Amino acid sequence: MKDSRIKYTLFVLNASLNIALFLVVYVLFFLLMGINNPQIINLSRTAAVALVSFTLLLFIMNSIYGWVDLSNKSNENHTIMAIMSVIFTDIFAYFILQIMNVNPANNQHLILFGKDFPLLILCIVLQTIWIVSITLITSKIYNFLFPPSRSCIISFSQNRANYLFDKFTKNKSSYNICDVAHYNYDKINDVIDRNNTIIIDKIPKENFSVILANCYKKNKNILMATDIENLIISSSSRTVIDDFTLLRSDF
Repeated sequence: MKDSRIKYTLFVLNASLNIALFLVVYVLFFLLMGINNPQIINLSRTAAVALVSFTLLLFIMNSIYGWVDLSNKSNENHTIMAIMSVIFTDIFAYFILQIMNVNPANNQHLILFGKDFPLLILCIVLQTIWIVSITLITSKIYNFLFPPSRSCIISFSQNRANYLFDKFTKNKSSYNICDVAHYNYDKINDVIDRNNTIIIDKIPKENFSVILANCYKKNKNILMATDIENLIISSSSRTVIDDFTLLRSDF
């Protein structure tokens, strides 16, 4: 039930973010380009072509670069990708608009750097400010609703623990590393008790099994460093021979 509520909340947040994001992008482009081209904000063939072209290009670009997703912790990258997709969409839509403007009523030849070009630059600047602002605001909301998990690292050496610590602190919105412990630490159970996510490094198998069982018993989230044997096992299929169950891995 809790997972379904979280998924629903994430869906609503992501849907609201993307709708608000691109609705304002639409408005900015068509209002600014409509200053010198009133035909694109009135009911006309030019407006229909421009709207369809802009929508199609924006959809294609976001399919390539990815929609903004708050549950993805590399949200800075998603923001940059959203800005890039909008910029490319603006440029292509601007080019299509200038082509449609080559007619007896407007321009006798293609003009790319005319009176509409400064408005295009202004549009891109305003859209960029809007995208950065709205993603920052919604990220704050997401972090408030879903704070980073209190986490610990269980490793076999200080150097290895420092290496993992540096990796996970780059994802501060997901993991709050509060403890680092050696797998033989006599109070390892206390460390597990006070954390929600347990990051288990490649430690001896007998210690690994004990710690893993303890984590399962206490319903802890678990992240494990894997080796080739574990990867093979995790991708194996179940096979039953008579009443004997085995894991099968074919090469």
